[in-house]
Amino acid sequence: MPARESDFTQRRTLISLVCFYFNTFATLLVANMFVYTQVILSRAMTGSDGFTGLVFVANYLPTLVFGVFAGALLDRLSRLAVIYVAQSVYIITAFTLSAILYAGWLTFETRWILVAISAVNGAALTFIIPGRLSLLANLVPEGSAGRATIILNVLIILGFGVAPLVTGAFKQHLDWAPLMAVIGALYVLAWAALFPVRPRDYERRAPAGAIDSFIEGLRFAASQPLVRQLLLFEMMVMAVIGPIQVLMPEFARSTLHLDEAGRGAFLSALGGGLFAGGVAARVFQERQRRGLLMLICAILMGFVLSLIAFQPIAWVAALKLGFCGAFGGVLGALIPAALQGATPDYMRGRVMGLYGMIFQLLPGLAGFAAGLGADAAGILNMLTLTGLGLTALGLAGLFGLSHLRRFQ
Repeated sequence: MPARESDFTQRRTLISLVCFYFNTFATLLVANMFVYTQVILSRAMTGSDGFTGLVFVANYLPTLVFGVFAGALLDRLSRLAVIYVAQSVYIITAFTLSAILYAGWLTFETRWILVAISAVNGAALTFIIPGRLSLLANLVPEGSAGRATIILNVLIILGFGVAPLVTGAFKQHLDWAPLMAVIGALYVLAWAALFPVRPRDYERRAPAGAIDSFIEGLRFAASQPLVRQLLLFEMMVMAVIGPIQVLMPEFARSTLHLDEAGRGAFLSALGGGLFAGGVAARVFQERQRRGLLMLICAILMGFVLSLIAFQPIAWVAALKLGFCGAFGGVLGALIPAALQGATPDYMRGRVMGLYGMIFQLLPGLAGFAAGLGADAAGILNMLTLTGLGLTALGLAGLFGLSHLRRFQ
């Protein structure tokens, strides 16, 4: 009888983990489809990179407010329940925007509707990444969170990478309103995949007040040199993601002269590289000097990005974008895995909340700034400046981030 109970428990754990992984991939795929659709819709409606950047950053600015509560809630309440609520908001925003488009209420004069919907979507986004990173540790055996996090981030990266390709394929045949309805339906499918997920219980030691809990998380991160430098390094890396998301679609249209499907295929090269880098990170997870490897990848990622801008041949630009994604994929997998290993479970929600705030806020702010810069100086110059900036920061990190550089 105990053996049967053990087999049943193992099967249930496996089913929970598989459904959770599927939910992660599907949710992040559709979430990036939603953001990508907003970006190209904003650009098509207004012709302004600045407004496109504003719509993009509106998805991330709510993190400034709700990020304070995210970690505290994840360490005090059911992490699964928090994810359920956040994904329900995703569903509502997608179908609401679809209905507005069907009704014809979205025009140039009412374009601020896009900003408002992005902000609501961003409030939910605040809980999505830290929520699943925290919950993952309660779905796998003790000591396996780092390796499981790499798999999780490979799926997140894959969803991010193929979203433009899937969106472009749908957009070839659908107008904006039905496209957003399809996105809402896919959200529902991802939401339903959470039903079989059954995490084990976890220690809950967060203070009652959200502010006190957030401050405790900040103090913990500040007191741990490796955690502190990992979060600082994440800031450097995330600052290039926003400009890529905001500027690359228009670069593909205006410089490479690609149609919707071609533009989606071009941007999927980034996703392919991210996926390859994430898979490679699974190998690097077992190697020594991972911190030095991360710094080198950041330097190379920035350098390759700076070479893309003045490249009018689509396949060559796509190849460079793929290499840029590969370096980013290694970073996107190894950074949260290192944080998982350096954080006790009772503090995991708050540290992952800080990770999530950086993950969401920095790309948004950098994307908005890049959009304004592109209006003033041009897309090509902004892409080059972004790449060279990351290279310079990576070189500085070789000397300034000593705990990260020595991380084994």
